[in-house]
Amino acid sequence: MRTSLHTGSISMSPNNAPSIELAILVAIPQEAQGTLRAGQWRPVELPGTVAAYVGEGAEAGAFLAVSGVGPAMATDTTRAVLREYGPGAVLSMGYAGGLAGGQRPGDLVVAASHAPMPGGDPLPPSLPDLVPTDPGMVGTAIRVATRLGLSHKVGLMLASNRVLASSEEKVRMGLETGAVGVDMESYWMGVVCQESGVPFVTARVVVDTAEHAIPVSVARRALGAGLKRPWPLAFRVALAPWGAPGLVRLSRAAARARATLTAFGLAWLDDRGKADDA
Repeated sequence: MRTSLHTGSISMSPNNAPSIELAILVAIPQEAQGTLRAGQWRPVELPGTVAAYVGEGAEAGAFLAVSGVGPAMATDTTRAVLREYGPGAVLSMGYAGGLAGGQRPGDLVVAASHAPMPGGDPLPPSLPDLVPTDPGMVGTAIRVATRLGLSHKVGLMLASNRVLASSEEKVRMGLETGAVGVDMESYWMGVVCQESGVPFVTARVVVDTAEHAIPVSVARRALGAGLKRPWPLAFRVALAPWGAPGLVRLSRAAARARATLTAFGLAWLDDRGKADDA
């Protein structure tokens, strides 16, 4: 039987760090809640992260870190995890914006590669235009998604330094690039892993589809809060009642995305043993 995560935080010397075969990186705590609550995880202190946990019991050999939102935090967290724990592979897991037609909230997007979003801030010349992910890990993601019966797409994922809020922009980006999704952290995590020669893949769950627009402020606050508490939602509706339909839709989408994310994360961890036994 799985036990819930401990609530305290402790220090762990890197010299005593356990052997880590898989590090799961998420941007915000809500993306990790389901996986943490369903498993046995021990909080550890790791500078450069918002929160970090070492798996125990059935989760032994796994590590989970919360980076915070955006390129700088994603980069710092990935470097800290690789430096202190040396995982055999890295999985970026969390929410994404959908860019492909026909996607629904809760659908999975698996990145075969990452690229900066066209028209975004120029990158330093030293950064790659394309960051491929590990084909074997892509195969694992597909196998897990198929076993769970999850609708999923595999393809290019774009990196953005902002939330894409308008449906027009998301549809245009999808059509111009053929990308299946967009997020703000995975490209940067992939760059660090590529530099270090660590296998890496991204598997994220669509919350907002290409066809639906969301206010930027609402998206940031709603996804950050996980839309689990009714009062913040009711307060925003009272201040801006014209946004209520979008908020309700986003709330329902976030709930579906959380369920998919939890199921996928647990199934991936479970798949490790099955792959070893095959």
